[in-house]
Amino acid sequence: MHYKVKAKCGHVGRNNYIVQDFFIVANSRREAAAIVRWMPRVKHHKKDAIFSVEEISFSEYQVGRYLEKHNPYFCATNSSEQKAINFLICENIYRENDNEIKQTRNPIFRLRKFRIRIREAKTMAANAALIL
Repeated sequence: MHYKVKAKCGHVGRNNYIVQDFFIVANSRREAAAIVRWMPRVKHHKKDAIFSVEEISFSEYQVGRYLEKHNPYFCATNSSEQKAINFLICENIYRENDNEIKQTRNPIFRLRKFRIRIREAKTMAANAALIL
């Protein structure tokens, strides 16, 4: 079965995203969404990364794959190329939720993350010492 999946993609500036269509062959809608969620450029750590999944015909799938292959957003291979094409897609760029932005810039939140990283590093070091 062929599916068209709308997903939230990144690499268009800090706290911004762009919605792109992916054309996938999968057995179910859930499988198609899972495949797309872990593809490059998709914001896979966001709960709302997948907007919609719809079943399409084979001819629509072929046209979609062709358009996906020739989409300048997907053709960029480095940050310089990405910056060069951002003016083409600027009307499709959206801002992330302001609550998420405020949380990542909050010093208390950053301090908690830092403490968690230190704890994980100590645990990894202790585990490495046990192995040796």
